[in-house]
Amino acid sequence: MSRARITILACLLAALPPAARADIRFTASVDTDSIPRDGVVHFTLTLQAPEQSLPNPTLPDLGAFEVFSSGRAQNVSYVDGRVTTSIAYNYALVPRGPGNYTIGEAKVTIDGKEYTTQPIAIVVTKEGAGSVTQQQRQQPPPETPDREKPGGKREGIFITTSLDKDTALVNEPVTFIFRFYRAQRLLSSPEYNRPEFPGFWVEELSPQRRYRRTIDGVEYDVTELRTMLFPTDAGVKTIEPARLKIAIPNRSRGSALDPFGRDIFGLIGGEDRVLQSDPLSLIVLAPPARGRPENWSGLVGRFRMKSSVSAREVAVGDPITVTVTIEGEGNIKSIARPQFDSIPDFRTFSAGTSETVSKEGYRIGGMKSFEEVFVPQRAGVYALPVFSLCYYDLNSQRYATLTSDTITVTVTGASTDFSLPSLRLQPDELSDLAADVRFLKTDGTDLRTVAGPGLFGPAFWAGHLVPLCGLLAFVGWRRRILRDQANPASRRRRLAYRSALQRLRNGESARVSTADVASALEQFFSDRYNCAARGLRRNDMRDLLAKDRVPESTLNEYMDLLDWCDRSRYVPADSDGAPSELITRAISLLAEFEQSR
Repeated sequence: MSRARITILACLLAALPPAARADIRFTASVDTDSIPRDGVVHFTLTLQAPEQSLPNPTLPDLGAFEVFSSGRAQNVSYVDGRVTTSIAYNYALVPRGPGNYTIGEAKVTIDGKEYTTQPIAIVVTKEGAGSVTQQQRQQPPPETPDREKPGGKREGIFITTSLDKDTALVNEPVTFIFRFYRAQRLLSSPEYNRPEFPGFWVEELSPQRRYRRTIDGVEYDVTELRTMLFPTDAGVKTIEPARLKIAIPNRSRGSALDPFGRDIFGLIGGEDRVLQSDPLSLIVLAPPARGRPENWSGLVGRFRMKSSVSAREVAVGDPITVTVTIEGEGNIKSIARPQFDSIPDFRTFSAGTSETVSKEGYRIGGMKSFEEVFVPQRAGVYALPVFSLCYYDLNSQRYATLTSDTITVTVTGASTDFSLPSLRLQPDELSDLAADVRFLKTDGTDLRTVAGPGLFGPAFWAGHLVPLCGLLAFVGWRRRILRDQANPASRRRRLAYRSALQRLRNGESARVSTADVASALEQFFSDRYNCAARGLRRNDMRDLLAKDRVPESTLNEYMDLLDWCDRSRYVPADSDGAPSELITRAISLLAEFEQSR
């Protein structure tokens, strides 16, 4: 190679690293630089480099925040023969207290060189400040396709899923929105499989919405389904993908009758397809610990309370029913019974609850009523106890307590006497009453001791154990039948000795030839090893017996007996039957086989 070419190549190699480094970008960003104490900062690290595999960055010191990972998004592009990978790492930062903080430099090392991001200043105000940002967090995002997670390619048909908020409190309503976009006809009704939503209370919202929307110049028929979710605990929740099974016309596959995709009847061939959306993440926060009352019921939403009484003037012993109704927006089913103090001179009973859930306007609301019964025992004017319920108000972003109105009732009449009434009987009636009385005997002289087996005697155990033993025997017999049907080879092996023994013992009383004895021995081998003994050579049979760890003496005797039977077939004998000594020898040999198992 000439000196000029070497110089040019060296210059090119020296120029490559700076060019590659010039294409690497590592940045950090936040969605806001000022939040209230109970707000959330969405922190994103974006790494872009001309490589397919990128290392994970090192986070800065975030001790002033609680850090939740919100997942990452990766995009790989291939333009003009160059590969570019871009990864966005998303985090949710919840401040631990008010103050001025700085998110330090994040770091990443690529090809031996370290890249860092610029520090970001964050101002965390006291609780109550920055309420505009907090209110904006509660508002649903605009319903545009850009905020949705599309599932499937936009080839005239696709699905999207979205949430109306990215951050919510425990038991705060969150709307899951599923949309099906269709710009072509379907061959059958689609089958929708929604996610399971673990860690949420789920309420389906109806009815379905149907409308038309134009995206990139294409007009779609949109079907929208909504589901209301109530998170049950704090943390980062992942909502699994939604799936939709559809059948669409397939014009790309032609049949032998028509290469253009239509058969002789003019029908279009169908293709089944399953569309799947991307998973979603939701950050669930516990309501603020500051200012939280001890009697907080866990309820979150917007509520109000009213009460009513069945009567304001009653007699002693007559019941007074107080109905407390809580209505508003939120998880109606999770409303707990309101608390109230006990009141003297009254007996109190719970008469039950009733609830009505409303889903108008795709919002969960309604009312839940509690009935308490008070029974006065003495006359007077009383103020019934006040009912209270503590919840977290989403409007004011503070804890609030609902209280009922004070109800005053007037009780008239004499005080209730709960003692037993006395019996006033005439002398002649007293003798009749005494005849029906069986007095207790305290001396014990007339008492008899009766000894017996009692409840758990032999009859009891026999009546229970005999059917149980019969049932176990039937179950065992049934399992054996099913096992034999499933594995006939195992049944043949188990019954091999019995079948061969029956053949030979029949030969003791009947005229059995030597060939029959050999057949019984060969059939025993076939049943025991699940193979055809007649098709095997004697050496193969010997090897198989040796692998089964049959004693050498038993193996040799078995092979000698088979050879003797084979030779006897061609040697004239005095009688047509096999000698009894041969049958006895064969039976003894089979017994040795059975003992060696």
